[in-house]
Amino acid sequence: AQQQIEDGFYVLGETIYRVKTSKAGRPYALKADESGHFEYEPGGIARLSGARAMTLEDAKTFGHRFGSCCMCGRLLSDPESVEAGIGPICANKYF
Repeated sequence: AQQQIEDGFYVLGETIYRVKTSKAGRPYALKADESGHFEYEPGGIARLSGARAMTLEDAKTFGHRFGSCCMCGRLLSDPESVEAGIGPICANKYF
């Protein structure tokens, strides 16, 4: 039986995934593309067995790389948020 993966953000190698649960109650995976946008990846959930939960440092690295918050997708525009790589609301909410 496949292990149930909870909603959240995961790292597998260099790739970041977001796991969500459908209205039918099944988890599915969205994969971050080269521009930092998350897109559905068919069968992606099955590949996440070796993934680890995203850390605050991972989220900051994403923010620095793409200029947006990986948690909410908003553009990082406040100088402190740009420096941190994540906005204060998401940093407190998820970490």
